[in-house]
Amino acid sequence: MVCALCSRHVPLLPAAILRPGGAIWRDFAKYSAPVLVNETLWGLGVSVMTAIMGHMAISTEMLAAYAVMGVVLICMMPTKAMDITNITGLLRAGGDARTASLIDLSCQWIIAVPLSFVTALVLHAPAAVVCFAIQSENFCKAPWCVLRLRSRKWIHDVTRGSI
Repeated sequence: MVCALCSRHVPLLPAAILRPGGAIWRDFAKYSAPVLVNETLWGLGVSVMTAIMGHMAISTEMLAAYAVMGVVLICMMPTKAMDITNITGLLRAGGDARTASLIDLSCQWIIAVPLSFVTALVLHAPAAVVCFAIQSENFCKAPWCVLRLRSRKWIHDVTRGSI
């Protein structure tokens, strides 16, 4: 904050902060709207999968199994870490929030939620199988994220000119 207030190269002007202008608002909406939609729908998806677990015949055991799943299914952590880093980090920071949302939500709502529903409530599968179904979105996201990163199509200039 002190550097921002004392900078001669990029002065911090209260008027610019309080009235950023139409172009800044449009940029803000362009980059933040997909993130807001993504996080809202992703949270809803997690709630739906938790509700699915709660409706299982062995719901108490299932919720306990889900709570300790990070220890039991340690092989999921590398894909989960890669997904978090790539989707919420690199793709969004590179100005590719729409593709990040597409990857995140499609894997959750097209793969994980239906697979969790079928394994839990239709097939009455064991808790470990349902936990695997819940985490299936990570296996779907990982290759898609790698392909997007390697394509370099996620790199966009999100700045307004040079300093």
